[in-house]
Amino acid sequence: MKLKLPLLANNEQILAKELLKKIDLSANKNQVTHFLTPVEQKLLQKIVAYNYKAVSLEFFGGYEGSERAKAKIIKFLNYDISYEVSCLSAKFNTKFNNLTHRDVVGSVHSLGINFDRIGDIIIQDENIMIFADNSLKDYLIANLSRIKKANVSFLLKDFNDIEIRRNYETFFITALSLRADIIISKITNKSRSKTSAMFESEYIKINHFIIKSHNFRCKEEDLLSIRKYGRFILKNITQNKKNNKYRLEINKII
Repeated sequence: MKLKLPLLANNEQILAKELLKKIDLSANKNQVTHFLTPVEQKLLQKIVAYNYKAVSLEFFGGYEGSERAKAKIIKFLNYDISYEVSCLSAKFNTKFNNLTHRDVVGSVHSLGINFDRIGDIIIQDENIMIFADNSLKDYLIANLSRIKKANVSFLLKDFNDIEIRRNYETFFITALSLRADIIISKITNKSRSKTSAMFESEYIKINHFIIKSHNFRCKEEDLLSIRKYGRFILKNITQNKKNNKYRLEINKII
């Protein structure tokens, strides 16, 4: 069966074609994919719904609400297969080391690991958690022993002991419009011209998609990713009826 792609934007079409090079949806069996980004998960849902009405999808990345997750493609209900996901955990001394998500990602990459075999990486207080394909757990435990100047020792963590806590820094902005460029200008405290350069350089993602249009209209619960500034969730948008300005609550993920 030749797969048909649903109506997608140009950038989605390219991503969908790349995704289908890695996943054989014609296979007459249940299967689990590699780790998918949120965008890939949404595209896979659209493709499966468009081509296979009797096929169902489930996603799991190691904990509820994970961003990167494996997809379980279910064609037969009479048997199940494992997601083959492990969680590795290590502690580090926060008094002497300030480790970031980027630091951990860099150390994992330096081991020559294809990143579609790695799920979310969480830093929570003095704890690092890496969700990974089961086949990598022994290799990571044996070889990932240093991140920047911090010595670390990873151990397998039971899923029942995982507790993910999301921390936010909340602030408020006022904007004349809900256009993405205006909101991002307010968040970053940069001029509109510098904000425009961010769009042109593909520094802006909204809900995990690269956005090039300055005119994109934002809404509540949108996730804005601004390179070098972080990730922000738009909350509680209200409009002043007198001057028509918008007041937005912003949660920065920290």
